Amino acid sequence: MKANTIATYEMGRATPSDPAVNNICKEFHVSEAWLRTGSGEMFLPPPRDMIDELIAEYGLPKEVRAMTEKFIALTPEKQQVVIEYVREVSAAIAAEFAPPPWEEEKPVPPGYSSRAELEAEADEFAAMAREQFLSEKIPGYQASFANGSDGGGVA
Repeated sequence: MKANTIATYEMGRATPSDPAVNNICKEFHVSEAWLRTGSGEMFLPPPRDMIDELIAEYGLPKEVRAMTEKFIALTPEKQQVVIEYVREVSAAIAAEFAPPPWEEEKPVPPGYSSRAELEAEADEFAAMAREQFLSEKIPGYQASFANGSDGGGVA
């Protein structure tokens, strides 16, 4: 925040937006209720440990604490079992909801930023090939891209 923005808040000339209030609370560990209304404790209790810090920093649900504590308490072998289970579930979900092969997104070759760009070039090439074919098959045919008209035809 800029200093003059903070000054307008301090002088009561402006009210901080919700995102600004959230940033202030997060940065200074201030209670949002206290900041908005003056009621309750000014500061939030300090985090108990690194798990609380991560929960606060990333805005994770409180249930993450129990999940993390229980996982850490497992033996390395049991942790590996949990990891394998999650991998199997993930693979099963991916397989069940994967698009059929003909609908899968194909990779875009180097030099193109998107599939749409590649398809536009293919359409342009097809139009030129059509005009070339017609000019070879129809005597006197003049290609539309050569004469500037918008619809080809016999000249």
